[in-house]
Amino acid sequence: TTADLAIAKTSGIGTVQPGGSVVYTITVTNNGPAEVTNATVTDNAPAGLTLGNWTCAVTNAGSGGIVTTACGAASGSGNLATTVTMKVGAVITYTAPATVAGGASGSIANTATVTAPAGIVDPAPANNSATDTDPVTPVADLAIVKDDGTTSVNAGASTVYTITVTNNGPS
Repeated sequence: TTADLAIAKTSGIGTVQPGGSVVYTITVTNNGPAEVTNATVTDNAPAGLTLGNWTCAVTNAGSGGIVTTACGAASGSGNLATTVTMKVGAVITYTAPATVAGGASGSIANTATVTAPAGIVDPAPANNSATDTDPVTPVADLAIVKDDGTTSVNAGASTVYTITVTNNGPS
């Protein structure tokens, strides 16, 4: 039995911020020609990223057969590790919010994978994994206040200024 399972993943943004958040959209498709039961979908957060409460929805039920397209779990928390049952042409979409660690740097590369169940041959395994890579761009809201605590100073007199610099983050 043959079924071409495919997965796509995107955050829809170009960069992430340390201490910020991102929402990933993971789309799993069964291009056929056979239906599948218990295909595995995984997304393990890399270092610097924590997956939150994800959801799953059938966005196209597919056609034919007696199998109903279904998410193995409609929702969950943390790393994604679930199974799906898909008719030919079915599309299942996961929405997975994530938090970027405050000390993250470089790039965050997050990969999702779909694996055919035992007894199913996937003729195009190259489309069974998808990675979204976003550079980590620190953003800081810096503020400065300078004050001498008085409303006026006499000519020739001295005053002392207090200068306060604040980083309101998030980096």
